[in-house]
Amino acid sequence: MKPQKIRQLDDATIGFIAAGEVVERPAQVVKELVENSLDAGSTSIVITVERGGFDRLTVEDNGSGIDHSDLTLALDRHATSKLRSKEDLASIVSLGFRGEALASIGMVSKLQISSKPAGEQGATIVMEDGEKSGVEPIGMAQGTVISVEHLFQNTPARLAFQRRPETETARIVDVVVDHALAHPECGFHLKTERRTLLNVPATDNMLDRLYDIMGAQATELVPLNQPIEDEDAPGQERWSGWISTPDITRGKGDDIHVLINHRPVAAGPFLQAIRRGYKTRLMQGRHPLAVVNLECPPDEVDVNVHPTKREVRLRHSWRVLERLERAIAHTLEAIPTEPDATGGIPG
Repeated sequence: MKPQKIRQLDDATIGFIAAGEVVERPAQVVKELVENSLDAGSTSIVITVERGGFDRLTVEDNGSGIDHSDLTLALDRHATSKLRSKEDLASIVSLGFRGEALASIGMVSKLQISSKPAGEQGATIVMEDGEKSGVEPIGMAQGTVISVEHLFQNTPARLAFQRRPETETARIVDVVVDHALAHPECGFHLKTERRTLLNVPATDNMLDRLYDIMGAQATELVPLNQPIEDEDAPGQERWSGWISTPDITRGKGDDIHVLINHRPVAAGPFLQAIRRGYKTRLMQGRHPLAVVNLECPPDEVDVNVHPTKREVRLRHSWRVLERLERAIAHTLEAIPTEPDATGGIPG
């Protein structure tokens, strides 16, 4: 058997391969666009979703916008305003940085970007199935509006493996809630073609944001406190946030939100440390409510692990997890409550 010749792939094929990693589902599109809005300093973000985002989704913000001369470049792969050199990868402070999202979304949909920086004219560009249009003027308020239509229609294999629109809408709610908890200084309005799913105003009081999202249950959460001895322990990692008392639990861990430098991350690697912090005070199969944020130097967090940026690596992961466990245990020491017979919420 003769060896197969190695060929250089064309740009379109490379783009579709990259899109397969970055754009897994409509909720991932919302996540990427919301992160761009937050990086632009937005204080108001409106997300509109039709049929789970498969037919259309729109993200509108009042951020700094994109200069009209950058709109074409913004749709190229690995074009970004957030990095200048490889050294910047060692200390990432923005939510986005890879410069892949817009180009990848434009490969598998009809993507339109309209933007107006302060004091400038608005401009718009369209990218459909990887083909870019020219930049045209448009009248609009300051900020950026991005619409995505017919997601995955040109990639039937990817579309065939997607969940039901209702399932995807629920996942989009989760994405927006995560970012709303991480950024109370920004207002979020999530709606479908039929109703509003989430509408929380900007606030400088995190307790207000917790109440807006969790309802009256938020008033039962207690602030996370670190033991005094941890203040003098090695390292600059510090946990803060709110946790539920042992008598307020859930059957699933969906209400455990973990942030690192105000970036939502997958809670999975932290769940065991959280449970250990509760010791024997959680009933089997029950999970607490928690919103916890780790503040640590950016150069001790590697967020360049996967294109979705949900997974991170911590330089001192063992120390971070032990600090979290100790902080929870210390906080609960002053709380005499015990779970009821079912481990559920009393009353």
